[in-house]
Amino acid sequence: MGRPSPAVAYETNILTIIGNLTGDVTLQYTQGGVAVARLRVAVNEKRGDRETKCFWDVDAWRSLGEHVAASLKTGDRVIVIGRTVDDSYTRADGTEVRTKKIEADAVGPDLRFATASPTRTDTPAAFTPPAPESEPDDGDPF
Repeated sequence: MGRPSPAVAYETNILTIIGNLTGDVTLQYTQGGVAVARLRVAVNEKRGDRETKCFWDVDAWRSLGEHVAASLKTGDRVIVIGRTVDDSYTRADGTEVRTKKIEADAVGPDLRFATASPTRTDTPAAFTPPAPESEPDDGDPF
């Protein structure tokens, strides 16, 4: 008699995409202080003389989001690995729109088109936004 097999949960919605950033990464913080980077990736696929274009919205949370925002810019060729999630929002005219997006587990530059010099952080949340270059301190925190 053998031992029973352990229960294994498989993610069936893992997706890997390779494409170009269509704009700069937007870094925001939730009210609870959690970082989220939002990026849009254009994926082009050629098969014969046909070309398909697809755009993906990607969210990268916490330290991954901070590192993505500090490292990548418009036009960079990136590789994204993550889970597809359903998203919805309501337009100004009241129409509900349903979309899919990717919640990233990993994001990095495509090294076929660039070089990289990774810098390890001491902790996952060690990113510090750069200080403003030359703004006068008038005592106003905003």
